[in-house]
Formats: sequence, C-alpha cells, structure tokens
Amino acid sequence: MTPTNTMHSIRDFPRQFYHGSSELFTQFQYRRCASNPIFGRGIYLTQEYEVARCYYRPGGAIYRVEVDADPRYTINLETTIADQSYEARLRIQFLLREAGKQMPQQTTNAWDALDSVRDVMTLNQRNYRLGAFGIWMIYGHMPANCHSGMCDNGVHYVLLRESTVSSLAPILLAEE
Repeated sequence: MTPTNTMHSIRDFPRQFYHGSSELFTQFQYRRCASNPIFGRGIYLTQEYEVARCYYRPGGAIYRVEVDADPRYTINLETTIADQSYEARLRIQFLLREAGKQMPQQTTNAWDALDSVRDVMTLNQRNYRLGAFGIWMIYGHMPANCHSGMCDNGVHYVLLRESTVSSLAPILLAEE
C-alpha cells in the first residue's frame, strides 16, 4: 500500500481514518492521549491501515475512526497562514495573542507560526488552547529530521477534540 503523502483542500478533507492502540476502548479521552515531541498531545490518526497497524499491540485494536466536523477549523501545518481558512487564521491569531506574540506575515508557514509560542507554552498547552478555540485537528508531515522509529512516514493527523468523532469501530486483529 502506498502511503498517503498529500495535503487536502477543505473540499476533499478526509472523513475516515485509522488509529492503532494497545488498549480496547469505546471512546477517545483526550486527557489520556499520547503526547508526541513533534506535534504535541492529541489523538493520532492516519489514513493508512498499515501505519495504524504499527501502533497496534496485542490486547488492543486498530480502530476505524470517522469524524464529523467542519474542515475550516483544521490547520494544515505545511501551508502558509494565508492558505488557511479564515476560521483557522482567526484561531491562530487568538493563540498568538494569548502567548503575547504578533501575528506573522501571511506568507509565514503555519507550523512556524504555531511553533513561535513554544517559549511561552508547551506543545500540549498549545494543542489544548487550539482545541478550546475550536480547532479540532492539526495535520502535516513529520519533518525529515525527525524519526519516531515507527512506520509513520505519511501525514500525521492530530485530533484535538474527541467530540468530533462520529464513529469509532474496532477492527480486531487475529493474534499473530
């Protein structure tokens, strides 16, 4: 299976993802979510079943996750601020103002703009605040200089608000 390495427009934003886990559960709980040193705390999703499988452990499951939320409230970390939706730009501005930062030029990469608050708040605090402002997902490729040791080379989707999950179905694997 070829990894999905493309970013999405709002019009074709994906609604179905996968999540691999070492636990069985019936709903996501943001407070129990993993914190990644690159993207921060969130529910990590992928469009690739094989990537989710890397995170599956016996006793857990691979979940099919469907989301139902307005894609205008997502932030594509790899595009400029000008390329974000109006709603996302406004939330970036809220976050920066809260951190005592100025809104950068419209040509600034969204990742760099969000990263500029790291001297004031952690990635986890940043993600929590973005979620509180209505951003339900941030997404982008892991930078080339980072390696997690897993098979997660595609786009990382980080869900910041579990309330956007409309369906969560475990796809149990046979013990190998």
